[in-house]
Amino acid sequence: MAEEINNSQEQLLARMPIQEAVKKELKTKTVVYHPKDMVEALLTECITQLTSNMNSLFLIFHDKETQKLESFNTATKRLDAIKGTYNLFRLELATVIECLEPYHRASLNPRHLAVKDIIHEGVRRLKENEVKLKKAKYINNNSVTQFAKDICLLITNMHVCLHNKTPKKETQRIIKEYCHGKGV
Repeated sequence: MAEEINNSQEQLLARMPIQEAVKKELKTKTVVYHPKDMVEALLTECITQLTSNMNSLFLIFHDKETQKLESFNTATKRLDAIKGTYNLFRLELATVIECLEPYHRASLNPRHLAVKDIIHEGVRRLKENEVKLKKAKYINNNSVTQFAKDICLLITNMHVCLHNKTPKKETQRIIKEYCHGKGV
């Protein structure tokens, strides 16, 4: 079986239009993905997705061209967009939590561990708003405002803690205040 795989790899390499030196290197090297790199990419992509969702919501409320569109020109449709964004946030965070599940706390570096804790706290805060947000009838509802504050704080804390140049004391302060206090 292993010989068949080797032969098929060699056949594939023979058909590829690349230099001989590269072909030789491809035969001898194996790419290894380290958990640190995988987790870093996962968390960075999560922040990107959450920010993108938040920016889309921002456009619905503040972009004159978007407001002229028929699909977002009423308060009810805007409220539906907020509820949809809430669902996207919950889905994205649930996906990240699921992907991080196999990693034991000791196997994560302090920055990744901090972001993981922030994500868990963010999910808890979003769950607190769920019932109120679903019952909301208008945009200026307190639960809608609280949701907006929560997502901004979540993204900000994730970004600050994941950043390489954030001092350890600052990360600890954020974790202490966000996860064990009233928020940063």
